[in-house]
Amino acid sequence: MTHATSGVDTSPTEPGDGAADAAGAPQHTGAGKHSEAAPFTGTSILLRWLLIAGCSLAAFWPSVLRTVDDIRGGDFLGYILAMPFLAAVAAVGITRRREGELPIHDRQIDSLVGGIALVVSVAVQWLLLPRYEEQFALLRIDLLSWMLFVIGSAVLLFGLRPVGRYWPVWLLLLLVAPLPYRMAVVMLGGQSQHVSIVLTVLAAAATAIAVGRTRRRGVIGVVGTVAIGLAVLLFIWFVFPDAPRAVLQFVPAGAAAVIVGIGMYVQYGYYFTDRRAAYSVAPHRSAAVRTGLVRSGLVVVAVAFVLSLISLPAPPATVIADGPHGAGRQLAVPAGWTQERSEDFDWANRFFGRRATLVRQTIVADEGKPDWDAQSRPRRVVVDTLDTRRPATLAVYPTDTLYRLADARRSPVLPVDLGHGVQGELSTIVDEQALLTWSLLSFTWTRGEVTQRVNLVTVDDHRPDAIFPQPTPSMATDVTNTFNVLIRGNAVTVDENSEYKDREMLTAVGTDLVDMQWKAGEA
Repeated sequence: MTHATSGVDTSPTEPGDGAADAAGAPQHTGAGKHSEAAPFTGTSILLRWLLIAGCSLAAFWPSVLRTVDDIRGGDFLGYILAMPFLAAVAAVGITRRREGELPIHDRQIDSLVGGIALVVSVAVQWLLLPRYEEQFALLRIDLLSWMLFVIGSAVLLFGLRPVGRYWPVWLLLLLVAPLPYRMAVVMLGGQSQHVSIVLTVLAAAATAIAVGRTRRRGVIGVVGTVAIGLAVLLFIWFVFPDAPRAVLQFVPAGAAAVIVGIGMYVQYGYYFTDRRAAYSVAPHRSAAVRTGLVRSGLVVVAVAFVLSLISLPAPPATVIADGPHGAGRQLAVPAGWTQERSEDFDWANRFFGRRATLVRQTIVADEGKPDWDAQSRPRRVVVDTLDTRRPATLAVYPTDTLYRLADARRSPVLPVDLGHGVQGELSTIVDEQALLTWSLLSFTWTRGEVTQRVNLVTVDDHRPDAIFPQPTPSMATDVTNTFNVLIRGNAVTVDENSEYKDREMLTAVGTDLVDMQWKAGEA
């Protein structure tokens, strides 16, 4: 028996009427005013994303060009091309399981959070890029600024709640910065297959976000993606050993993400009676407020214009000359010098690509000269020769990063003419730990398909048992130097009072060494 209560409407209602009324009602902005809600129609979403995409490309077009050049030169930054695809995979999964969201929207919070993200984006470009000019290719801080610009613009144009729903996707994109990515690739071995393994792990993370309705499904997504990705990698590696590097790097991760994502999508609806409902996206009317939308769009355009005025650090000024053909693992020793010993280092291919080699030759002058040593002792010079087929990696790891120098200061670089169109770069490095000063003359040239960097190193200790810097690069040292520069500035890495004591000797040795390689190539 049903009893009616006075003043209460007991008429039946259709399921969802209350939600529809709440979504269609005016929303409170948190500032004492109500704003008219605008549904996220497909056209509205497309137009807003087109605005964000257009402004970001206009603001960061130099970054796009620099990235393309680096990838062509053999850099590992190609993973950036795969990240939008993996982010889309994760975002689709989150979109399909949105439910139980309150239609609350606060434009003041949107403006505050979005504005802060845009300000930080400008600050990163304006303040940090000049500070990390020499480490630009290694860190690529401009990509972090780009990501912050996209997040801030999305918050202004869509609102904090809609953007915040996809926080796992944003977190994935922010964490996969070039420096930790390079560290992971180098630790595995630095080859194309190792790039593919790292990308497969990233694809597993994106898949876990996409299918992770429960923790169990997330774990299954990770395990399945890694297993399929490695299987595809092994198949390509053994069946198509001459496959292009891009295929080896990107196909395993992409195929694994798609196969696992679609498979678990189909499996989720298999146990439902109403499979059509299981595979559909629940209708949702998020409160996108029209108030201030045009103003927010103008702010995005204005910030993009400001960012477009901030130029990237200039590419390394190193002159890459045309050298003689017939590059060997060791350089021919010039007249007046004798090779004392040589040493090969097997880690170069992890940093500089497949078939990269690094050889150290220690040469000693046949006779001492009073201009080079007050006691006319024969001077020693070590010659480190690095061969690589990926010239872009030379910009990622500059000359002095071949050596583990945690507490060292480097002088400004002086150009040195070595003849045959070769220009060297002379600098000194003060090692605070060893209490020594090293002089470094470096030049780079191409010898056929190989790009060769040659470092000539001397120390201010002229004794036969003098300590020379050892070629032992360390990503941990790069991270330490990065934090030192961030906290203390560039002054901790620069020596402004250099004397360039061995300038005359290194210029003579370098000139003779270059001339000797041309003579050996013509012989």
